Amino acid sequence: MNGEYYAPNGTAADGQAFELAGRAGVFASATDFAYVPRDSEAVISSAAGKHDEARPGEESELEQVYYFEVSGGENGFGYQRVYGTAERPIDVLAEVRSGDTVLIPHGWHGPSIAAPGYDLYYLNVMAGPGHEQAWLTCDEPAHGWVRGTWHGGA
Repeated sequence: MNGEYYAPNGTAADGQAFELAGRAGVFASATDFAYVPRDSEAVISSAAGKHDEARPGEESELEQVYYFEVSGGENGFGYQRVYGTAERPIDVLAEVRSGDTVLIPHGWHGPSIAAPGYDLYYLNVMAGPGHEQAWLTCDEPAHGWVRGTWHGGA
């Protein structure tokens, strides 16, 4: 693109802002994308707010983007769940296929699951405004007990 780049909704790169329109569902239309050249700086934001809360030493204020790949070619699929709290509600159950992304602006998320017979891979990207770039997270209270069942659990 001759030194230009396309970064379409809620993104800003090298001082330029663009809007990504999003889509109603996985099959509604082609997904938005943002192309940002290597060594560029980009800011991605959501009007819905931040992913987590800033609580020093406990939790970082971060947004997340999940990128999915699913085995099985065009037939492979899975689901990503995102849900909030009474104070900050959000309710998403997204069907995902290879190449899809899900923005998690705030709230709890999971499970990320594949349909029976398929494998699901996701790349989790996190970013936030804090000066300390630390991944400090906390478990959803209703499901925190699961961590204790892992070998050498916390």
